[in-house]
Parts: sequence; C-alpha cells; structure tokens
Amino acid sequence: MEQAANTAVLEPRTFAFQTDDLDEAVEFVGRHFAPHSRVPRARGPLGFDVRCSVAERSACGSSSIAVPSTLRAATRGFTVHLPTRQENAYRIGRRSLTAAPDVAVLLCPGHDYSVDTAPGTVMAFVLEPSLLQREIDLLNVRRPGTWSLRSMHVPLSSKDVTAWRDLSCRYGRAAVRTASTRPVDDLRDVEDRIASWLARRIVAASGLVELSPSSRQVVERVDAWIRAHAAQPLSLDELRAVAGVSARTLQEACLARWGQTPIELVASRRLEIARSVLSSGRAPTVTTAALHSGFTHLGRFSVVYKRAFGESPSDTLARTAATRS
Repeated sequence: MEQAANTAVLEPRTFAFQTDDLDEAVEFVGRHFAPHSRVPRARGPLGFDVRCSVAERSACGSSSIAVPSTLRAATRGFTVHLPTRQENAYRIGRRSLTAAPDVAVLLCPGHDYSVDTAPGTVMAFVLEPSLLQREIDLLNVRRPGTWSLRSMHVPLSSKDVTAWRDLSCRYGRAAVRTASTRPVDDLRDVEDRIASWLARRIVAASGLVELSPSSRQVVERVDAWIRAHAAQPLSLDELRAVAGVSARTLQEACLARWGQTPIELVASRRLEIARSVLSSGRAPTVTTAALHSGFTHLGRFSVVYKRAFGESPSDTLARTAATRS
C-alpha cells in the first residue's frame, strides 16, 4: 500500500463478498489485496466469506472458509492474522508459525508464506509499513530507524483479543463515515490507534531484528539476482559473492528482510517461478516447469511444491489445461 498524502485519502471501500466458487474467491482477493493461490483440501462448498474495509494506508476485517485449504501468498503491508476458534499452520521457509485464538501471526511485507487453514474465521489487520515503523520508533526501541521485523508469533491476552475486536469495529464505523462524508481524521485516528496497539505487543514479543539501509540494499540485490538466475545451480558461496558480504551477514540480512535464509529464499523464488509457468500454460510438462525454475530432483520438487501450494504440480498443470480447453 502506498502512503496517503496529507491532504487526501483514498475513499475507503467496504466489502461483504461470499462465494462457493474457488476461481471467484482467488480473483476477488487478487483484485483487492494481493495475488495468491488457494487449494481446497476437502470436498464440499467453499464457503468463502470476506467482510472488510480497505483504505489507503490500511485494511481491517475478517475472512471465513468452510473447507480446509492451503493458501500461498506474499504480503504487501504488515499483516496480522488471528483465528477466532481454529488453529492455522503457517510456513515461511523452514520456519513454522501457528495462529490460534490467543496467538496472532505477524506477516511482514514481501515474506512468502504458505498456510494450511482450518474451517473457520480469521480476523486481520493490514498496515502500511511506515505506520508501524513510526509507532515502534516512538517506543524508543534500540536503534530506531534501522529495525526490521521477522514474521512472528504475537501472543495475546483475553483483554488483547477484546481490544482487537473493539478496534476492528471502530475501524469499520470510521471507514463507512469516511466513505459517505469524508471525515478523514476519524479513520486516520483509528489507524494510528491500531498501529500503536500492535507496536506495543510486537516489542513485548521481542520480534525486532536490526537491518541497516546498506544491508537492505544487499538483500534486495541478491533477491533480484536469484530471480534472474533461478534455473542455474546456486550455492551460498555464490550468493555471498554476489552480495559482497560474509555468509553470516547475508543470512542475518535475509532473515530480517525476507524471513528466510538465503537458500530458503532460492527455493521460494523457484517455487514462485514454477507456479507461474504451470498456471500460465508456458510449461507443457511438470519436468519442463521444474527444470525451468531450477529444480533438478523431480521427486523433491513435487513434495515441496505440494507443501507450498496444497496441490501437486501435475494437478496444477491439469487444471490449467482444463481451463484452456
């Protein structure tokens, strides 16, 4: 999300969308939030239901699903998920995070993640990065202005969950008022309250890691290089040479920026490329897709692909062929 100008605000949009059609659900989320894939892991009506408000610097609401599903996405802003009853299992590289009714999961901008969702409802806040950064800096954390966050657990007390629901209701009311009469200050005030509330809980959970501007430039350069050379064999030594820093510095910087080690980032980008070529029809076979994206062990490719996207690469290829026929 782009930061709003001081004199204007994007008119908030409020959605109440329901569908049992998988393609409609994926298209809706991609159009209003960010591209993602979603694969049901059981038969039956999808029961996809989104109720949320979206503004220029934030979004707030909830989504529900009636069947267990696997979702793969990357966030644009800081995103916090809190299931109301069930547990959902997240994977970022080799790290595992579990969201539960008393444990939210913070997902950082640009962090690729997979989540196995159980039937139920998930509440969510999304914040433009500078909002949260400002509030954490105001708490006088160590070296403000050079920090970055890893995707992490955020434990919540029963009072915290009640506060979350109250802030969500306030956000919805302010969004409706802003859309009708445009009192910008109301919505801005609620956004600031949410950012402040979340910042205090993140600091309490000790999720801060340091990432200097020069380290950020290094990992962005390495990421671009990985994308351009994904089909080639890549080693940590080669990535370190591209970065021009020590292996330890590169690893710490990648964990801070992407939530993954350099080698995990390579695997994530290769999966992203494989999914793209299989879904677009540019790969006639699974083998072609695997080799094009840098996977040489086809059995291993199928395992990690299914774990990330909830379906085998052959399932993706078959679905793409059926759609195009």
